Amino acid sequence: MKTMTRIGIVLMAAGCAGPELPAEAWYQCTASSTPDHPEAERYQRLVDDALTAGTTAVSVAVIDDHGLWAGAGGMADLEQQIPAAPCHRFYFASVTKTFAASTALRLDEDDVWSLDDQAVDYLPEEVIDKIANLDIDDPKKGVTLRHLLQHTSGIPDYLSAAYFMEAFNGGLTGDSAAGELEWAYNRAPMFAPGEDFEYSNANYLLLSLAIEEATGAEAYDVVHKMVTTPLGLTDTLGRSENPNAIARGYADMHGNGVLMDHTELTESVMLGAGKLDGGLVSTPTDVANLLHALSDDTLLQTSSFLEMSDFFEYEPGEDDGPEDGYGLGLARIKTDHGIGWGHYGGVYPYQSAAFHFPERNTTVVVVVSGYTEDVTDWINGQAIYNTVF
Repeated sequence: MKTMTRIGIVLMAAGCAGPELPAEAWYQCTASSTPDHPEAERYQRLVDDALTAGTTAVSVAVIDDHGLWAGAGGMADLEQQIPAAPCHRFYFASVTKTFAASTALRLDEDDVWSLDDQAVDYLPEEVIDKIANLDIDDPKKGVTLRHLLQHTSGIPDYLSAAYFMEAFNGGLTGDSAAGELEWAYNRAPMFAPGEDFEYSNANYLLLSLAIEEATGAEAYDVVHKMVTTPLGLTDTLGRSENPNAIARGYADMHGNGVLMDHTELTESVMLGAGKLDGGLVSTPTDVANLLHALSDDTLLQTSSFLEMSDFFEYEPGEDDGPEDGYGLGLARIKTDHGIGWGHYGGVYPYQSAAFHFPERNTTVVVVVSGYTEDVTDWINGQAIYNTVF
């Protein structure tokens, strides 16, 4: 049984009471105008359902044959009563991996590297010596870039109980990709490269370092050059790039209906440069446009997308919901309405689901910034797609 960790990072406590809040002007953003959509009433129910489940803010984008619909509801800042708008950014956490994989494939198309290159060719010696499976000398058995992208490297995750405790105690201040990888040092491998699948965020931190070595540029800069700029995704930025207009995150930690501001603790994890396992903030519209571009060969060559969507199939775990496969930065889900590919993401209390359904030529992206158990059940189940389809 394979377990794919949807929640990129799960923190275990609410943030400090009375955090310093940004000025109201910091939240100002301009939503792109969209024409009237014939399914607007139905898609609006996604916003209403998320708010009914108890989230503080929700933002949605759907692209179908009629074009884009975007909507939002709730409060981006509860204390200052700032309403959420479609242009507000959210932490998309592991959805970042789809941006990262798209970047890796663009680099492959440009002959910067081959996905079957050994990862060690692009990694610093201190990392190779201290992270499991990277020191395999046999090039036929070593970890490749493809293994990193598909979580088939056998490299253990850097997200451990010790990491979470350090976050809980306020000891994390937004380290870089290289710094975060130290949490994976000297841990046992999960399996030999290519023999199995196990989701590990360390794979994409290693990919971040590899991209920087291969290009001589910062990882987020390469993502912008290869993905966000060509597609005009101006609302997608690395958290270390100081974006504004980010909805705050709140959590009902004890199931008693009391929502606590969790934002500062979330920020302490997400700050730091080059974290392609989950460091991007974005809007549902930007994410939906990326998925739709992947679906129609706007960004990648057809052969590249076929590699990206070559899914390693596994038996879903108890918490995996409809997931049953993982490609290169893409998860596959099977629903009552057909197969979708995309990604889940989450850094507590933010959660997101972003999937394209090729048989229906429809892309659905939902993100929330307030945690309750009902919200989690809703975003990880099929209720969203029952509404859309």
